[in-house]
Amino acid sequence: MDKVKTDLLENPTIPDKSVEAVFAELRKIGKGSPISALVQYTKLFTKEDAQKVFELFSKLKTALEASIAVDEEKEGKNDELYDELLK
Repeated sequence: MDKVKTDLLENPTIPDKSVEAVFAELRKIGKGSPISALVQYTKLFTKEDAQKVFELFSKLKTALEASIAVDEEKEGKNDELYDELLK
């Protein structure tokens, strides 16, 4: 994640690549590498836009981690209830 953050935030304020060049690179990357694709898209962003994207992805990561924790807790309770039913 640190490399992605660095790549996102170290882009120049004025994009150094044309839209056509970025899309050409995206076609080369293909569908198998979404992080690389994101980094290519950020070449079109200003530093402020890149910072905002990074902050949004950080919030998304936090929300997903919280959701997984809740799901794991519920699964544990359900396992306990199931074990009680089997007794």
